[in-house]
Amino acid sequence: MKTQTRHGFTLVELLVVIAIIGILVGLLLPAVQAAREAARRMQCTNRQKQLALAMHNYHDTHKTLVPGSRMIGNAGGGTSPADPVSNVSWIDHGSWYIMILPFVEQTGLNDLIDHDRPWAGTAHNSAARQVQVSMFGCPSDKMVKTCVGTSAEPNYSTWTGSYVVNFGNTNYGQTTQDGLTFQGAPFRQGKGQGFRDITDGLSNTLMTSEVMTSDQTINNLIVSEITSAKGGQTFTGFLTPNSSAPDQSTRGCPLDASWNNVASCISLAGDWSAVQKVILAPRSRHPGGVMATSCDGSVRFYSETIDTATWRSLSTARGNEPIGNF
Repeated sequence: MKTQTRHGFTLVELLVVIAIIGILVGLLLPAVQAAREAARRMQCTNRQKQLALAMHNYHDTHKTLVPGSRMIGNAGGGTSPADPVSNVSWIDHGSWYIMILPFVEQTGLNDLIDHDRPWAGTAHNSAARQVQVSMFGCPSDKMVKTCVGTSAEPNYSTWTGSYVVNFGNTNYGQTTQDGLTFQGAPFRQGKGQGFRDITDGLSNTLMTSEVMTSDQTINNLIVSEITSAKGGQTFTGFLTPNSSAPDQSTRGCPLDASWNNVASCISLAGDWSAVQKVILAPRSRHPGGVMATSCDGSVRFYSETIDTATWRSLSTARGNEPIGNF
């Protein structure tokens, strides 16, 4: 009687097959990751485009762009002036975020806000501060709820975000920085500006960009605090996108490990006395640069290798600088 022999893989053959599969996975994984990042970058582009259109619709309605903050802060820094009703500092009032909500299909959230009261510092707008609006977060990053589980939660807890407005070429207070003269910006504290004030041209002037968020949830971080008037709702062109030079902040700095291992910031002070000197560069988790909009509503990707002078020129509204190819 003939005995049938069963053929199978030898151990060597099995190991070779496993090795080949491992190599194929290793080759495919970067392509899959690149495809996912491309999709996230497209979604980021769409969200910034939506924000730019909202800014234009606000301008059509009010004849100015939205103010960068509700109140004008003390030029020397500090927490004065205070709200006359609630005696809450100007830095705890809302930023452009609370004023743009009706123009990004968030009328319900806008109706939840008591605009006669400060945004933070009291419990009045606590319910509104707990609402996460996903369009303000970059899909390549995250949105973080601050102050969770702390004594500050009832009065200060809010969601961080990615998208910020252009405060010009120097600092949050829009004053001379390291010898560089402030040359105008589309946004400022306490008052809106019209497109007519952007004499450099709408296509030559940045409107919004993005910043990275931190995993930290403590209340003394400014960066990505886009809803309040602490300076984190802005970027300036003093530093180029994803600059290796650290930002300047007050009160506290994110951990470097959550900041793509870049020195996150130089701490100017342990209180709010230096808030007008805050400098936040546009930063993102997109490889190689950041997404940003211009005041004409266009969106594009800006390389982190862009020339410093060119980037600063793009951040001014009335600098009258020549801008070449970039």
